[in-house]
Amino acid sequence: MEGIALRKIRILFNYIRREWNNKAKEFGLSGFQCRILHILYLRSSNNIETVQKDLEKLFNSSKSGMCEILIAMENNELIKRIDSSNSRAKQIVLTKKGLDIHEKTSSIGLELEKVVTQNITKEEFEVFLKVMNTMISNLGGEDFNDW
Repeated sequence: MEGIALRKIRILFNYIRREWNNKAKEFGLSGFQCRILHILYLRSSNNIETVQKDLEKLFNSSKSGMCEILIAMENNELIKRIDSSNSRAKQIVLTKKGLDIHEKTSSIGLELEKVVTQNITKEEFEVFLKVMNTMISNLGGEDFNDW
């Protein structure tokens, strides 16, 4: 069993990333950018302000890595930073262009999840999620069910 879990997780991650990037490429985005657009959309729909630090935490990303991708998204006019209730950070919001692209790309994740979970029973999927949450917790991470 030693090493098998991590190898399988890495293989699954690589397949998912490749598929998501291929579909997102049609819109000039990376899969990661699509996921950021989706999170920003969900949070704004629930009147939750989002700053860079929130995205870093949600995606377990470094400050520099997140900054780089957000700058690229700003340059592509997908997002903009505005004043927030936290005077030390800028709120990140979708632009009209970002909203339009989100509408076109929002189904990518759902379609991919359908493919990945086909032939898996509801009970098997629930066990899988429980195991994944335990693994994330073992590494000191948090589960974000309410993005």
